[in-house]
Amino acid sequence: MGGLVIIIGFLVGGLLSFIVLYTRGADHIYLLASLSTVVIAALVGIADDLMNIKWRTKIITAVIPSIPLGIIGAG
Repeated sequence: MGGLVIIIGFLVGGLLSFIVLYTRGADHIYLLASLSTVVIAALVGIADDLMNIKWRTKIITAVIPSIPLGIIGAG
């Protein structure tokens, strides 16, 4: 689970960026959507490590993290 440290570092940096953007009144919806996408993808990866998910289920769960970006229309 070495990737967990990377995810935590990314989230800390992202949340600090959010604070800076929020105090300046900038549009921060894309940052929040990308942070939630990373968190959901990390949770799916952790669940896969702990529960040994089948490959068919992995394919389906790979779509789930893209939902926040799809909702805001990014990409």
